[in-house]
Amino acid sequence: MPKRFFGLIVSFALAFLLSLVVPSFFSKVDISFLIPPLVMSFYFVSLKKAAWFALACGLFLDSVNLMPRLAFLGSTYLATTFILYPVRLYFFKDAFSTLAIMTYLFSVAASVIQALVALLLFLDFPFTLSPTWLFCDCLIMPLLDAAFALFFFSLPHFFYTHYYKKKHTRSHTYAS
Repeated sequence: MPKRFFGLIVSFALAFLLSLVVPSFFSKVDISFLIPPLVMSFYFVSLKKAAWFALACGLFLDSVNLMPRLAFLGSTYLATTFILYPVRLYFFKDAFSTLAIMTYLFSVAASVIQALVALLLFLDFPFTLSPTWLFCDCLIMPLLDAAFALFFFSLPHFFYTHYYKKKHTRSHTYAS
């Protein structure tokens, strides 16, 4: 996870770009690219700003994807942010596994909220709770989102900072 707000902005830019480009080439890939930067924002901004980020990301995805209702993902991401923002206190910002764990939790919570909203509010929405849905949307897809967060955001930052620290300490040891 980046240490500064600038890293959060770069992460959002990369995620927006991936959200636009990847579905046009790989239509079967259903990774939520905006969830990891959204989870990162929990550690950099207040709840109010994180809620605005969540609403904006959800509305962006609603406008890009063919969703059943406009603001469906926006409201889902907003509710998930309000639920998970206090949970960030239980995970350290500088641990490289934090982003993957929080991304998994966000993805599971968002899937459950989407299912509840679809079942309770949209009576014409063709959705049924099934073991297949539970396995795919609450286990496999959140694991893919967490793996994306780990391999594209956490590990590169982790390796870069350790490489920089070794290079920086090595240059100071030889200088003295």
